[in-house]
Amino acid sequence: RSWVELAALLEARARHVADRDERAALFYQLGRLHQHERHDVAAAIRAFDAALDADAEHPSALEGRAELAWEAQDYHRADLLYGRLAPARSTLAPETLWLRRSEIAARLERNDRALRFAQEAARHGPPRSDVLARVAHLAAAQGDLETAVSAARSALELMALGDAPAVVAARLDLA
Repeated sequence: RSWVELAALLEARARHVADRDERAALFYQLGRLHQHERHDVAAAIRAFDAALDADAEHPSALEGRAELAWEAQDYHRADLLYGRLAPARSTLAPETLWLRRSEIAARLERNDRALRFAQEAARHGPPRSDVLARVAHLAAAQGDLETAVSAARSALELMALGDAPAVVAARLDLA
């Protein structure tokens, strides 16, 4: 009951604030409250959208709304929102943001973008075999064998020798 009351107070304050930055911040806080405390996704979406109406580039509202679109498998909206989010302004690590964008692009069958974003993920983070394997898979699917082989070899080098199934799978991908 107290979350409902707090939500009502935040919404009332947000609707009557003249300053757009403060209004965006209040609607963002309302969205977080709905998402994480009340578990009301529809109300969270409305609040994040209201924050973005007040400030179209509010990084936290962009990220919160993009996350909800991703979770709802609304990949077109997630693609648009994550595309507006600068990696430097995201709470996600840059490689995680680029990897998410790669996954979304692949789901939208935009394979050239999926590969480009996976390569960005590989460039921005510490070397990770899963990211390099993704680059290898996407490159191979597009016929870029040089990139595919290079990424697969790099992924293989990062795998623990004791992880036999992963090493075998990587070697098969490389073959």
